[in-house]
Amino acid sequence: MALGLEPLEFGKGKINISPEISSRLDEVVSFMQMFPEAQIRIECYTDSRGGSSTNFRFTQQRADAIKNHLIQQGVPAANIPYAVGFGEQKITNNCKNGVFCLEILHKQNQRTLFVVLNDNLLFE
Repeated sequence: MALGLEPLEFGKGKINISPEISSRLDEVVSFMQMFPEAQIRIECYTDSRGGSSTNFRFTQQRADAIKNHLIQQGVPAANIPYAVGFGEQKITNNCKNGVFCLEILHKQNQRTLFVVLNDNLLFE
């Protein structure tokens, strides 16, 4: 199960946590406070524009920046066992390399997911 959050918009080539992203991450902090035994995996993805190794590097740096921010906000590191950047590996539509796509379609691929690994806790 993934937490339903508004998209995090880093901006092209950016990895820093902006004030807007920080306020969205407050929702994750609140969730983790409500469910202190929950474990999450942070997954970051990008679109196919740019080189695949660059995209992978950016998404991994973003995932690490998010994890570090959450830890600074009091989420225990043990509750975030994985922070993974997938680059452009899991495109959600047909916007692959060399295919013309509208900006809105590219944005669908630029996403961050917070996957609850032990979501059985939520339903007990």
